[in-house]
Amino acid sequence: MRTPGRRRLSRHDAWIVILLVGCAPSSPPPDPTPPETPITPTAEVEPNNGLAEATAVAFDASDRARLQGTIPAVEEDVDWDVDYYSLGAMAAGDRIVVTVDASESGLETAVAIFDSDAKLFSLNADTARTTASGSAIDAIIRHRADTYYFVLSRKAGAGTTAGAYEVTVHVDRGGPVVSPVGQSIWLNFTGGTVPLTNGTTLTVDPFDAGAIDASYTGDTATVRQFIVATVRQNYARFNVTVLNSDEHAPPTDTPYSTVYFGGYDPGGLGIAPGGTDPFNANPSDDAVVFTARFTPDLFTNPPDARGLGTAIGNVAAHEIGHLLGLHHVRNGAAVMNAYDAPDKLLTDQRFRIAGLDIFLFPVFSFDLEQDAALLLTEAVGLAPTITGTTVPVGDTPVALATGDFDNDSDVDMAVACSLASQVRVLWNDGTAAFPAHGEATGFGITTVAAHDVDGNGLPDLIVTDIDATPDADSMYVFLNTDTGFSTPVGYTVADGPYSIAVADLDGDGRLDLALAHSTTDKVSMLANAGDGAFGDNTIIADVTFPLAIAAADVDGDGDQDLAYAATGDVSVLGGVTLLINDGTASFTTGATLAGQAIAAAVALVDVNGDAMPDVILVDLFAGAVIVAINDGTGAFATPTSYTVGDSPHAVAVGDLNGDGWPDLAVANADTNDVSILLNRGDGTFEPEWPYRVGAEPQAIVMADLDGDGDLDLAVANTGDDTISILRNNGNGTFE
Repeated sequence: MRTPGRRRLSRHDAWIVILLVGCAPSSPPPDPTPPETPITPTAEVEPNNGLAEATAVAFDASDRARLQGTIPAVEEDVDWDVDYYSLGAMAAGDRIVVTVDASESGLETAVAIFDSDAKLFSLNADTARTTASGSAIDAIIRHRADTYYFVLSRKAGAGTTAGAYEVTVHVDRGGPVVSPVGQSIWLNFTGGTVPLTNGTTLTVDPFDAGAIDASYTGDTATVRQFIVATVRQNYARFNVTVLNSDEHAPPTDTPYSTVYFGGYDPGGLGIAPGGTDPFNANPSDDAVVFTARFTPDLFTNPPDARGLGTAIGNVAAHEIGHLLGLHHVRNGAAVMNAYDAPDKLLTDQRFRIAGLDIFLFPVFSFDLEQDAALLLTEAVGLAPTITGTTVPVGDTPVALATGDFDNDSDVDMAVACSLASQVRVLWNDGTAAFPAHGEATGFGITTVAAHDVDGNGLPDLIVTDIDATPDADSMYVFLNTDTGFSTPVGYTVADGPYSIAVADLDGDGRLDLALAHSTTDKVSMLANAGDGAFGDNTIIADVTFPLAIAAADVDGDGDQDLAYAATGDVSVLGGVTLLINDGTASFTTGATLAGQAIAAAVALVDVNGDAMPDVILVDLFAGAVIVAINDGTGAFATPTSYTVGDSPHAVAVGDLNGDGWPDLAVANADTNDVSILLNRGDGTFEPEWPYRVGAEPQAIVMADLDGDGDLDLAVANTGDDTISILRNNGNGTFE
């Protein structure tokens, strides 16, 4: 007899891992429908096999509805039937109760509710055939949607059972909105006794890596370290406190759930004995990771202690996901993946939007998905915003530059505010408080750069105006003098300047300007004529929608080359393309890297210590930062992708933890956070660690803002018109 929620490993051409889930706890039975007020039934109208074909449900005056339909037998010429019903709009706080009765037909069903974006709200994959055992779904709506959908399918594993069903739906509207509640998790390496739902118990011994395989003898502390680090990294975006028995006793002032590590089970790598707990209804439940299963032969190549800890930590994060209300999905890169090659556990997994596992909810549709991050946010909430200084600035800050503008040895900041048509200079008082604002107005700003272009030792400002009318000034230079910034000098350049790179492109010892023009698909340059004045704008390349540009000597010949980041289109690659300088500011098109990426930003920095600049770009669509290592001749290795937050817009590179190796910081607009990726010392990077900042961060810079010798971060938040200052603790963590 199977333990509920487990499936056996099978062996085909490779190992398949089944990560476990139990049955959802039963909800209390709803109030029965009074016989004196019968509900007019809504009969399914076929075809109702998708969202667009969903049968509209008619509710009575008491917001009750009765649905009637049939799941036919499976035949060769008949598709697997799934019935969709449209329930209409619901608001946060509404309570929905669903009961299913298929007692006469013997049909076994699975049911779920999805919002108007086809994202899962509630799922019962093991619905009882009669109403006697209670409701199939009883839940409080967490967010408003114009339409919620009820979906009914034959239960997974129910064979070809078929027949009629009747569903009762009752919506109790206008209840209190349920707020998320943070959760504590205690990783218990000391062993203990775990109660099971069948009334028995499971005894788990203290965790010892050497008990898994003799090759790990003496590595227990390292394996535990990476188990903890992996779990914490997976939950870093959410209000989940991950404690462990090596560092903490269990909490005494708050409920907590426990994860045990030990034991063996042939059915899988872990289990949440109480099953999936919708919206973390029980904050004090348990999970077990069967660590004795993680023998070296489980993997293609036996992992070292770090890899073993990562694999076990990913399974622990998966089982915690069940405790917080998440179900299985079919995506090998997702924490909640139901089955895949064990080698996937050695990689950086994350909570992703993904289709539900068909062995859990057998609906063969790419429309229906679980948004794990949304469900976690509504259950436990997001991690608190990083503590630091928040500086209000003008409307829509989109770009940042730093420099000691007033020559007082403190790092100041210039902010480009797009809708405000301003560049604001923020003067640092020596503690990164930035109390005073100096403003320059009169044009629509898209970017700002700070460099000494006139050779007087003070950083000047170069800004662009993407909205300037054709043949009008659309680039401005503010020269920095002993008495402040001069009245800006305007230059007419090609339309749509969006990004600036500053470098000596023609080899005359003066800093020139390279511009990426996003709306006219050009890269241009202006040569420095001396004293901070610039010559005519010259087109040096025709490109496709470039969003960023950077300069460095990528081929080692002593000349400054260029690289532009582009989104591309249906016929032209995106990614980053090199423009190779012949030494006279004449450029030929070089290689394109990560051409499938929708590249929003690029940096050219040596990250592996060979004195040659490597390419770092952010992929706006994929939620990734991509690194391509220079082989020393200007040729690049296959790019490596690292997961960050959603919609990354900018990257900054510098040594954040003081080990001499450049680290990465990425501003993620849709997840409202900054991803820190620490360099391992070889040009590869640790999984991201996110810090929440303001709304829609779009630009980021590194500088020692508080004068303590380490690099801090400044982030421009376009959604709330602020700059977030993140002070470095000195080790690459922030406040």
